[in-house]
Amino acid sequence: MHQAYPGGPFDLYTKEHWLTEQSFMLDEYFPKRTAEFIRQLREADLFPIFNAPQFFINGEPFLQHTVHAGDTLSIKKPGGKIYYTIDGSDPVIGNDPSPGALIYSVPIELTQSMHIKARVFYREIWSALNERMFIVQEEIENLKLTEIHYHPIPEDTIDDNNFEFIEIKNTGDASISLSGYEFIDGISFSFPNGTTLNPKEFLVLASNKKCFEMRYKFSPFDEFDGSLDNSGEKIVLANPAGDTVISIRYNDKEPWPASADGDGYSLVSTEKNPSGDQNDPAKWKASSSIHGSPGKDDDTTFTNTDEITTILPGEFQLLQNYPNPFNPTTNFEFRIGNFGLVSLKIYDLLGREVATLIEKELAPGEYHFPFSISHFPLSSGVYFYQLKAGKFVSTKKLLLLK
Repeated sequence: MHQAYPGGPFDLYTKEHWLTEQSFMLDEYFPKRTAEFIRQLREADLFPIFNAPQFFINGEPFLQHTVHAGDTLSIKKPGGKIYYTIDGSDPVIGNDPSPGALIYSVPIELTQSMHIKARVFYREIWSALNERMFIVQEEIENLKLTEIHYHPIPEDTIDDNNFEFIEIKNTGDASISLSGYEFIDGISFSFPNGTTLNPKEFLVLASNKKCFEMRYKFSPFDEFDGSLDNSGEKIVLANPAGDTVISIRYNDKEPWPASADGDGYSLVSTEKNPSGDQNDPAKWKASSSIHGSPGKDDDTTFTNTDEITTILPGEFQLLQNYPNPFNPTTNFEFRIGNFGLVSLKIYDLLGREVATLIEKELAPGEYHFPFSISHFPLSSGVYFYQLKAGKFVSTKKLLLLK
């Protein structure tokens, strides 16, 4: 310490003592000590003798992480040749330029986000490193969370949380660099350097890659840490500067879709390219298909029961089968509002059709259909039955116990 206090070294200091010492450290010690520490490192050949090159945006010293498309980046140096990279890698390996290093000659137009690292090579010596993540503001606005599967259906002995996933989409017309982006709330995940999301492209993160591959027959981008809360929570994505890019709080209660809470459906955006406040429940609906639609837009020609109830009250309806659970028989009831082709089918947990009960034209009216497993041998477990009539589609869950 720079001064001693009365009473000896073992006396407890007061708040006044602490504030005095804090001011000294922040105002005098650290500002002076930094330069002295670097001098000592240089004398020991542990730090380059040349300073790092400096970054300028549109001719002004760069202080922020956010820039705009079309801004120009200049790199200045006291002497020597500047080498830089745009993928977050170091421009030097050993004492030689790295394979991905570029020689700076003219200002760089920032058309997309870049993680730039730069060093000066002068008199056979490399300078210290300067690095920045230049985040193009226009890109951030086009990055959207488009699907949340927070309460999937379990499968055999595999718990439901192993099938969770989220989906993000680049809704813009330019590629977005996700290097250094992080999910910091709800789930945890850091995107590695070099991660790029092309225009209209999707990226899926899953809770368990093997379980995801088993159900969807393709691999997600990666696994996230943690799990999604079945009761609802906030999901937050931040850029490398720590600024919030996406913040959405979903819920399992109305007006959020109830069928996304354990009935096999996911939450999907009501818009192909979402806009406005995504915290608004009206911006979300249950997926049209069981298990959701990771890696692609939801099929908007389908809709769920909640939406149909609002659009066509009393005209079309699929009721819950009874009894449920059942063995060996159960009953299906539904109402048809218009004359047309009607189908009633049963699917397993993987979405495979296991039984076609009805597929023919029906007149408007109420219908009752008894079902027995003696005609369609099925194993114990969870199944889904789906009614289609024109644009109306409704799916419900049934349970067979043997």
